[in-house]
This record gives sequence, C-alpha cells and structure tokens, in this order.
Amino acid sequence: VRASRIGEYSFMIVRCTTVHECDLRFVSDKHRQATAALVASSLKRKLKDCRTIYTPSDIMRDVKHNFGCTIHYSKAWKARELALLSIRGSAEEAYYILPAYCYELERMNPGTKTHIRTDENNHFVYLFMAVGACIRGFRSSMRLVIAVDATHLKSKYKGVMFVANAFDGNRNIYPLAFGIGDLETDASWHWFFTKLHEAIGECPNLVIISDRNAGLHKWSRAHMDGRRYNVMTTNIAESINSVLRFARMLPVVHLIGEIVNLLVKWFTERRELALNCTTTLCPNFGEKKLRNRLEDAARMNVVKVNNAQYNVLDGNMDGLVDLTNNSCSCRKFQLEQLPCKHVVAVCRFLKVSVYAKASR
Repeated sequence: VRASRIGEYSFMIVRCTTVHECDLRFVSDKHRQATAALVASSLKRKLKDCRTIYTPSDIMRDVKHNFGCTIHYSKAWKARELALLSIRGSAEEAYYILPAYCYELERMNPGTKTHIRTDENNHFVYLFMAVGACIRGFRSSMRLVIAVDATHLKSKYKGVMFVANAFDGNRNIYPLAFGIGDLETDASWHWFFTKLHEAIGECPNLVIISDRNAGLHKWSRAHMDGRRYNVMTTNIAESINSVLRFARMLPVVHLIGEIVNLLVKWFTERRELALNCTTTLCPNFGEKKLRNRLEDAARMNVVKVNNAQYNVLDGNMDGLVDLTNNSCSCRKFQLEQLPCKHVVAVCRFLKVSVYAKASR
C-alpha cells in the first residue's frame, strides 16, 4: 500500500496491491516494519495498571497470536520500556515535578504535610508525606500506637520507603505517614521521625513499635510501661508494604499517586461502614470481643472484696478486678484497654455499662 498526504490529517491511497506475488521460498514471519515503537503503541492499554504483570515473553506470544509476527526478546523488552515511558514518563521527570505535585497535594488536602530535602547540589535526598485527613483522624480517634517499617523501592533509582501506621477501632490498617530516602540509615530514620513529630505534634503516652535492632526484652510486655493495646509486632506496617508491592516499581510521583488513591479508597469504604454501624464499639473488633466475653462472664461468680475490688471466680484462672485503678490480675484489661471477661462479670454484678470501662 502506498499513500500520499493531503493536508494535515488526510491521506490518499495511490497504489494498493491486493494480490501478493512474493516467492513462497522467502516468506518470513519477521517484519522490519514491526519496530519496538510500533509494538509499544499496542501495549499501552495493558500496562496502564501497575499491578499488571506483562513480561517480554508475554508480549512475544501476543504479537505472534494477534499479528502473526515474530519478534525477538530484546525488541519485546524495548517495546515494553517505551510503552511504560509513554504512560508514566521518566524517573528523572518524576523527581523534577515532585515539588509541584507536593504543593498541589497540600493545596487540595488541607492539613497535609510534605517535606522535600535536597543536598548542596539540589539533588533529591528525602521525602516526607502525611495527608491531612490521616493526621486529624489519628489525633482525634486513634489509639496512640504507631508501627514503623521500611521497604525497598524497585524503580530506576531504588531507595527505600518508610511507613508509619496505626490501627483504627475496627483493627484495620490506618496509614499515617510515608517517607522516601536513599538508604535505611540512622540519619534517614531520624529525619523521618523528626518530620512525623512535626506533623502529629505532641502525643503524650505515644508508643512506637519498630523491629529495628530490637532485643527480646524490648518486645516483652512485662518490660513495657506504656499502653501498646496488645499490639506486639510491626505486621500492620509490613502489610501495607505488601499492598504497595507493585506501586514500589513506579517513579516517585506515581508511587505517591498510588498511595493517595489507596487512601481515598479506604477512607470511602470505612466512611460507609461507619455510617451504617449500629453498635457502640466498632463491630469487627471491640463489639465482637465484648459479646464473646459476655457469654463467658455469665458463668462466673463475683465476690466483693471492698467497694473497689472484686474477686471473680471463673473455675480456671480467677481474676482480681480493681475498678479504681482499672486493672485485673489477668492483665488483659490493662494490655488491650478493653474489659476482660472478669471486668465484664463485675459490670454485670454491679449492673453498670461495660462500655464505660472501654478505653476511649
């Protein structure tokens, strides 16, 4: 087929050979017109979602199936890189527009805190981001326990991503802050914690859980003076690292975009759940536990020691409940800040609301 351009957008076919007369001895399934750029143009739709796993081998198979053309692995790899570059731009462009992106993020989300640190050559070193809605929710409604962790990035310039998460009342992950740095070092952690403190302000009795150089005695609940609400591991931080495992391959701006989209999705889902909630405590954690303990408490005997202390006989491990100090000898009440079965039994005995003893 041969065509001539007419104007800016039109073409006219000047020759079209409908019957091919090529020598069948030299027919090949390889075509020089099947360039990497041409193949890339057919891949964009499949590569828009960062969670899509589409390897060069997959591309070679699809090109053969759809177009009857064989391409080499190197051409398939180059086509994939060109398609990704067209969709997301280069890693260098992502760092270049990062300040403008952070500015817009703060402008569109009141209370959002972002910080970018550069070296003396104006090269990127660290990024910190905490969305305003996450900060306000943590300050007003979350238990003061933060789990922190870091994970490796897989984009062109590598680096690490720092995360700080809490638990919401329904035992879901509550993302609080994110950071990006070159390496996981004492200096990078110090910078991240400094910016985290500036974002959330003073939080008396705040507990931070990290697996960084922690000895067994530091993990033990017996050596923990503060309230950790029975949170023993950094699994919540590691879980969000897993959720973002594909996003960690993206250029930095697109990584932040994926994080923001995830936050919007989770906040929307949980807002709908909260609007439909009819229980006093969150249904999947506090309310469920109290109802299970209420069944156990119904079979226990309560003996009054004085106006503040009650001995609860459960046939196994009896509990001494002190209502003045909000404590029980089984220690579940202190660890979870949620009434244990012994406290529930005392509340039944005194005919008072068990919800009054749950931590706020």
